[in-house]
Amino acid sequence: MGIKDIRRYPDLRAFVFYRFKGEYYDYDYELETRDYKIIRKSFSFGGFPLPFRGMKINEDCIGCGKCKLQCESKKFNAISETKEGKFIIDCNKCDVCGDCTLVCPVNAIDSYK
Repeated sequence: MGIKDIRRYPDLRAFVFYRFKGEYYDYDYELETRDYKIIRKSFSFGGFPLPFRGMKINEDCIGCGKCKLQCESKKFNAISETKEGKFIIDCNKCDVCGDCTLVCPVNAIDSYK
């Protein structure tokens, strides 16, 4: 790789990403194209490790549903109920705001940032 016209663009700096990780967010605040506010995706290049980031509801969940109501009030709709009456978080719809942790009466929501 080379810069063809270094004299014409003396301030130009070239660089190459060998390893990289990141996230992108696609917000739809008015819910015009879907029934939830955000799509969140993580990605990496070059074998860069991609650890889990987000929120998880642990085994202490009592199934009260307060977290789901809180999430729905902000129009994220990232929390759904399982057949067993517990709740799970879809990390692709969650913006990791943490509001669900504030309403959980048994501290059953863990944050991995």
